[in-house]
Amino acid sequence: ILNNSESVENLPLPRKRRLLIFLNPKSGTQRALPIWKKVVKPMLENDADIETQLLITEKQNHAKNYVQEKKGLASAFDGIIIVSGDGLLHEVLNGVMMREDWVA
Repeated sequence: ILNNSESVENLPLPRKRRLLIFLNPKSGTQRALPIWKKVVKPMLENDADIETQLLITEKQNHAKNYVQEKKGLASAFDGIIIVSGDGLLHEVLNGVMMREDWVA
């Protein structure tokens, strides 16, 4: 709420949102990465002004290990997006629940 002496121009801008993206390049008949690059990334970064960090999975448990071991994960990102099937989703969730700082 502004009082009479404050101006909208002087209010601090909210910080840019940050998303961690896990992408399985084999997903969607191997079209996930081209669709990400051509459609989704520009939409998030240009249109919605959201910062993204892309991690392309290279093997089974790659995402799980990253999420489980990444220091400061919760403060570094506002959310996680999974571009793949349900296997990668389960992998990421398992990594989150195996973190030392996870509270059930």
